[in-house]
Amino acid sequence: MQFTTYFCLRRLVFALVITQFSDAIVFQVLVADFAILAMLGFYLCVRPMKDTLNNAVQIFNEVAIILLLQFMFLLSEFTEDPVVRHDYGYIFLYYVLALIIINVLVLITSLVIQGRLAFRRYVYRKRM
Repeated sequence: MQFTTYFCLRRLVFALVITQFSDAIVFQVLVADFAILAMLGFYLCVRPMKDTLNNAVQIFNEVAIILLLQFMFLLSEFTEDPVVRHDYGYIFLYYVLALIIINVLVLITSLVIQGRLAFRRYVYRKRM
């Protein structure tokens, strides 16, 4: 319940800041940074997921999000040369693709582990 509350509250804060402060980019980034850091602190202290793997994935994803948010500055007007910005864009996309692949591999690994456990339970019950 606590995890869901914090998760939804963070989304609400993001939505309010984006809609109400559309001209204040720096303020938006600061609020996003603090919200992500607060959620990361929550994951590190409370560890709300059932197992260690899921907690590690959540912490990994929060760190990845904060790095992506900082990377967004390189894709803005702070980088004056459009060619360099274009190159940073490709690096950004490769990083996002790597994150997606890592998350899919973790998901598949988790499903295989759960499937093997369910199969073992089935075989054990069948023997009884």
